Order: sequence, then structure tokens, then C-alpha cells
Amino acid sequence: MLKIFNFILMFIFYFPFFTYGETIKTTIVCNTKIFQDKITINGEIINKSDIAVYNVVAVIYLDEKVDKYELGDNPPHGNLNFKTEFMASDLKPGDYTIVIRVYFEERNGAPHKVYHQSKLRYKIDNAPSKLAITVKPPHINKRAIFQKKESFFDVTLVNNHNDTIKPFIYFFLPDGFSLLKGIVSIELSPGKKEKIQIPLEMEFLQEDNAKYIGSLWYEHDGMHFSIPISGEIELIEKPLYFGLYLKLSIAMIFFLFCIIFASKKLFKAHFI
Repeated sequence: MLKIFNFILMFIFYFPFFTYGETIKTTIVCNTKIFQDKITINGEIINKSDIAVYNVVAVIYLDEKVDKYELGDNPPHGNLNFKTEFMASDLKPGDYTIVIRVYFEERNGAPHKVYHQSKLRYKIDNAPSKLAITVKPPHINKRAIFQKKESFFDVTLVNNHNDTIKPFIYFFLPDGFSLLKGIVSIELSPGKKEKIQIPLEMEFLQEDNAKYIGSLWYEHDGMHFSIPISGEIELIEKPLYFGLYLKLSIAMIFFLFCIIFASKKLFKAHFI
């Protein structure tokens, strides 16, 4: 009976993670060209694994501009290609960040996502941003039990421009993590320093630190500025609840002692 009980516990806790057991390696190759009035992005999605992947979707971000392609299935060691165009006349001169996000599934439906990030400079030689950004990566405790495995990107922004700006920021997270907020924007007056927190959640257990990317963009004085972001979500093992366990145990022992003591007094009173 005990063996059956242990098996059921293992099934409940570990089954959700079995679907991610197959080794899948997908890479993205991107080539960008600017010709006349068009910006063309050619992409290739390469499946370097021995198993097929299904329902491949490529989403191309040029900061706030987005394009999407449903590409079907990618066989073992196969490749899928896409081509997207943005009208250059819609863009202000400046720096842009290109992010390609590729979704796909295993045969059993387990979802995955991979990313590619690159920069695009349009009609300028050099225009450094005067917005300072610092990102403190999230820390998530893998041993947390009674609370959701959540954390924050701690972002500090300092506006060194002479005018008010409104930056936008977005993070792209790896398998097993999700943002609890979408695109975040904030208005910054000249010289203002602002700290913001962007929450995320670990959806299923991860063993190692996980890489993320992001993009911050804004417009100022007829120009577009974009700052690529990258780092790692740090997974730690910290016994946050040892003190709580100790306090609860002491409280429970005291509570049981009170019940036993009260029961004895009632028992004696009943026979007096």
C-alpha cells in the first residue's frame, strides 16, 4: 500500500515535467537589408534535433511593430523560411531592436519558444541614447513551497535628455516562465530617476539559470532610440520557511498540550 501511495505522489509531482524531456535544439538565422523604401528581414528556423516539431509560428518585432507567420511543421534537421517587410517611410531615423520569437510544439503538444535578437540602424551614423537603464535580474527560490514562484525585474531609468520622454519596455522569457505584465511604459521628465518592477512567474520547475532578452525603446526629437536587454533569471535554493516550520511546530505542540491539559481537568471534574 505504501509503495502505491509513493508511486501516486511521484506521478502527481513529476508527470507535468515529462513532456519536456525530449532534446530539441532550434536556432534562428536572421538577415536584414535596407533597400530603397523597404526594410526586409529574411529568417531561417533550423531544427537541429532528431525529432520533428509542430505548429511553428514566427513573430517578428521591430520594437513596437509586429508581424506574424504560421509556418507549419519542421521535420528533423529541417528548416523553415520566412520573409517580412517594413516600410522605411514609417520609421524615424535611429536605432531599432529586432526580436524574432519562434513558438513550436512537441508531438505530445508540449510548447517551446526560442528567440533571436539583433540591432538595426536606420539613416544615422551614431546617436547614443541619453536614457540610462539598469536591470537587476530576478531571483526565484526553487524550494519555495507555500507561495507562487514569482519575482521581479527591478528596472531603474534615468532621463538625461533635456525633454520629457516616454520609454516602453518589454521582456521575452524562455520556456517555463511568463510575464505577469505586458508592455510597460512610463513618462520621465528631464533628470528624473524612476524605479519600476515588472513581475514574472516560473510556470514549471527549472534546474538552471535561464536566459532572457528584452527591448526598451522611445522617441525623442524626431529620432527613434532602442536599447537591447539581456541577462539571466537566477534560480536559487534557499530554505525560506525553516523558521516558519519551527514556529508552527512549537505552536502545534503548545496547542496539543493545552488540549491534553484541558481534557484531563474535564475528566477529573466529571468524576468529582
